[in-house]
Amino acid sequence: ARRRLAAAGRPADVAKMPDSIALLEDLAGQGKLVTTPAHDYDDSYALQYAKLHSGVVVSNDRFADYVDKCVAVGQRRKDVSAWLRAHVVSFAFFGDEFLPNPEFVMPGGAAAGPAGVRGASCDGGSPSDVPQQRAVQRVVTRS
Repeated sequence: ARRRLAAAGRPADVAKMPDSIALLEDLAGQGKLVTTPAHDYDDSYALQYAKLHSGVVVSNDRFADYVDKCVAVGQRRKDVSAWLRAHVVSFAFFGDEFLPNPEFVMPGGAAAGPAGVRGASCDGGSPSDVPQQRAVQRVVTRS
């Protein structure tokens, strides 16, 4: 990947490179990963896909610039922020283990992480079953 970047005249910044180019290419080949044009605003693609497919976005991005863009075209900040709170799942890594926010509540009321993962229940009961929903997951790189 570094050679390809260098050949294209682009800096090969290791910190910005994904952990496994081969894995990304494999996921794209399976239709599980979609790339966006380099000159486009990728947040718009992920958020629009989640809206169209009643899904959620797995990201630690707060999407402040997206909110600002929406407000600039006449949407209410309060409404855009409320949608983001209901449809963006934050996450953490513990070693190699992926952990979606256990306090996230899927749209529709079920306590859960993305795409059928059960979440923590704070009401003393057990987590409820989660309706099947699509999750839009951004490619995450760790250094």
